[in-house]
Amino acid sequence: DQTLAQIINCTFSGNRAVGDGNGGAIFNYVSSGILLQNSIIWGNDAVIRNPEFENTSDFILVNTLVKGINPGGTNPDGTNPANDPLFTAQPTPGLTTSGDLQLRLCSPAINAGSPATTTAVTGATDLAGQPRIFGNRIDLGAYEVQSAPVSLSLALATPAGTTLSCSAAALPVNAVATGGSNFTYTFTGSGLPGTPSTTASATVSNAGTFTVASQNAEGCVVSGTVTVTGSSTPVGAVTISSLTGNIGCGSNQVAFNASSGGANQYVVMPGNLSATSGSFTLTTAGTYTVSAGNGVSGCEQKGIVSIPQGTNAVAGPILFSGQASGANPGKLSATGTGSLFVFTGPNGFVFSTVHRTSGSYSVTANGVTTPGVYTLTVYGTAGCPPVSSNVTVN
Repeated sequence: DQTLAQIINCTFSGNRAVGDGNGGAIFNYVSSGILLQNSIIWGNDAVIRNPEFENTSDFILVNTLVKGINPGGTNPDGTNPANDPLFTAQPTPGLTTSGDLQLRLCSPAINAGSPATTTAVTGATDLAGQPRIFGNRIDLGAYEVQSAPVSLSLALATPAGTTLSCSAAALPVNAVATGGSNFTYTFTGSGLPGTPSTTASATVSNAGTFTVASQNAEGCVVSGTVTVTGSSTPVGAVTISSLTGNIGCGSNQVAFNASSGGANQYVVMPGNLSATSGSFTLTTAGTYTVSAGNGVSGCEQKGIVSIPQGTNAVAGPILFSGQASGANPGKLSATGTGSLFVFTGPNGFVFSTVHRTSGSYSVTANGVTTPGVYTLTVYGTAGCPPVSSNVTVN
């Protein structure tokens, strides 16, 4: 009661308060005061409303690390995980095992004590009997590291980039750790082993965020992340369907639809026409290439669509020669443009001529024996309407 306790270069860890749970590391009673200097209070089972202390009195912190609070001044921020003191072996609160509260070579508590502290205050040795001050500045806690600290760092490189595509379906991730010796590397993420090894590289073939952790022989750990985007999944084959219309007659345009599994964009060349639906309308005959992709470089398929040049049919006048009788059958003749020419007349008369390609031709029909009206119907390219002409035979 009404005292000022001075605690210098001490370490509190692995403690647990029984009963009401107050004061997991230190219980400062009533109006007493406490001065903590160059100390560490970390990894204790403390009350929630004040992570390491239960006190009703004042306490003063000087170059002291307390987990869960950030007192400011010369004290490290105990809410920052990066200020974990990195004990050699963190004890579990409440268990009888003491752990090992000596600092690892990469501990942020090394050389973090008050620069004004001398052995006149702390004594000549630490808890292990080693010199209390190594170098020019004292460490936090009860133990002094007897060598220069190690600053472990990790550099990550992605020489092929971080975007997957069909032309880059696997991307290497290389790691280089410095600070210490005998490094191991652990690559975790989709498709990666997640186990430590001395191999400092891995190959990523899926999108996501990947973690690389490295540990040195001194027990220090550092980690970094790499985020990979894109996809190496190709789209399906291009299918052309619903080809309607014709160039050169009728609507003078052709519509069609292109489809490809997994594609979300289509481009027609020449013309550089693009559509997300795959539906296009063309007004010029020719052969076109349809590219289907999913927005990822190299992940595309191509298809071909041919748009023919249509030909309008022309039916010229019909000439009749001879007589329309059984004894002397007459003949019909005409010129026209198209590919199919059909004469029709009385009593089921039909006479047709077919050509492989549409063009201008002279056609005749023999065997006209019945007077009446005869018709020539000429069909042009598919999609173009037929035309006709008539003649009356007496």
